[in-house]
Amino acid sequence: QLCGYTAMQRIRQDDKNFRPDRTVANAMAEPHEKNDTLEVKGGAFRSRGKWFALSYSCTATPDRMAVVAFSYAIGPEIPETKWAGFGLFQ
Repeated sequence: QLCGYTAMQRIRQDDKNFRPDRTVANAMAEPHEKNDTLEVKGGAFRSRGKWFALSYSCTATPDRMAVVAFSYAIGPEIPETKWAGFGLFQ
């Protein structure tokens, strides 16, 4: 949850065209966790009623209370016809 929240904060801060209100780390592919880092290659976020592909790398403190490193990339809009298959909703 911490990494998803961080993703929404960063996207909102970096690009005023997006207003993310939800993230899904495993929409299109399962995330991978190693030590304190979560690698998400097939995630998604919702903004203004539309879903967009999202990938990110999120490293947290060992107690998972703070993020110490975060980078992300926004992908294309996900067509509404694919939402149900990815477990996404309006």
